[in-house]
Amino acid sequence: SPCGELGSLKDEIIPHVIASQFTKPPTKERASTLLNIHDVAETEEYDDLVTKYNTSVVLSRHHCAKPLDSRVCYVYRHPGYCIRANNLNVYWELNRKMSTLFAEVYPNSSWSLKHPSADVHEKAQISDDIIIGSGSVICEKTNVSSTVVGNHCRINSFVRLANSVLSDYVTIAPGCVIENSLITTNIEKKCIIKNCIVTDPERVEENKTYTNEILEASQDFA
Repeated sequence: SPCGELGSLKDEIIPHVIASQFTKPPTKERASTLLNIHDVAETEEYDDLVTKYNTSVVLSRHHCAKPLDSRVCYVYRHPGYCIRANNLNVYWELNRKMSTLFAEVYPNSSWSLKHPSADVHEKAQISDDIIIGSGSVICEKTNVSSTVVGNHCRINSFVRLANSVLSDYVTIAPGCVIENSLITTNIEKKCIIKNCIVTDPERVEENKTYTNEILEASQDFA
């Protein structure tokens, strides 16, 4: 099958399948290795599924003349919320909106934006639009706003954290200031991080300010 040599589902395979649906079945016998959509689309097997998942669709004049064809690329519309976070900007925006989408994404949830197992000190200042994962600890004299805190994180005292995303199992050292940043590793030294992506703790130095940087492990393994 030509699909065996295609590497992208979105850019190659789906367009290939859609284009193939308008071709006619082959009239000559072909080698078994040269399969196409006519060899794998069994109309009888998929007729029920095609009808089931298109019952809410108003058929056009083109569909009225003949039964639904299982080779056609139909769409099933799910009533839930869906975002394709396939790049950093979309992932970032999704996290920023999660506090407002929480009730829709987790309907009838037994817990709210703060997981019941999270430990938030009474003297910690947290805004209403943050999400705190299970087992996470926010110590006293901290200020956390508009941030998503993953599971089992620890934010130590005197930390100011705003408009950021923390992955699971991240620890923030006392006295750090972090704004508009994505943190996927421990910040073990007091520092200021603004508009950064941090994936390597070794790139962070004591009492240093980082702005608009990507602090990741070096790709030079020589």
